[in-house]
Amino acid sequence: MQVRFIILILSISIFGCSSNGSQEPVAQNNPTPSTQQSSKQSEQIKQADQVEHLEQVESSSYTQANEQYQGLLKKVKTTPNFEYVKALKLTYIHTEYYQPFMGKEAELIADMYSNIESKNWLACSDVSSKILATNYISLDAHYGAMACSFESNLVEQGKYHRTIMTHLLQAMWQSGDGLSPMSPLFCTSKSELYAFLKFSGFTLITQSLLEFEDKTYDVITVKDPDSNKEFELFFDISSQWQYGFKDIK
Repeated sequence: MQVRFIILILSISIFGCSSNGSQEPVAQNNPTPSTQQSSKQSEQIKQADQVEHLEQVESSSYTQANEQYQGLLKKVKTTPNFEYVKALKLTYIHTEYYQPFMGKEAELIADMYSNIESKNWLACSDVSSKILATNYISLDAHYGAMACSFESNLVEQGKYHRTIMTHLLQAMWQSGDGLSPMSPLFCTSKSELYAFLKFSGFTLITQSLLEFEDKTYDVITVKDPDSNKEFELFFDISSQWQYGFKDIK
């Protein structure tokens, strides 16, 4: 597959222990209501302690990832090369900022595009900055920042966001060819997947889930505008599913 980057600048049991050789009755101690209540309270305390421990471990893990992310972010802002941007993306999914199911970000993205359509460049820039404040690997936000910067005659700022956007697309293509679950494209969120398709010029035809070798994939049938041919692309969305199920572990 020919790798393309289309940047549009304007536009994821208890048993009874009775012996078979003995018929002597076994005295049974039936728990009283107060005993049952005490046992229930003890179990609740134990569960609460376990939850607190897990939260402490998670918080410690987040702290380290957050520090790494912030350190890389400073490098990306001063020297926006590919290796820093790629490392930033791989670190981001381990931070507390990671929200693969969008939530409020979806509203901000919609608001940003609305401002682009109405040519409200100042508002567009403000909204894209809000998205980037917690998700600096957002393709949509960098596109918005790029478009609004160019339209506001902030050329160097526009070029910067275009560079980050290009590196993020390149990082996606470099993760695999996407033609099979053995060589998938690594995707961190639903918004990233759709933005990747859009900025690569593909049209989404169908979408389905695939479980393969303990990982989860989005299988997307796309149409290539150049050849008008349809084919499947496989996206590894395991990090999104692990995030979604972490609260029920």
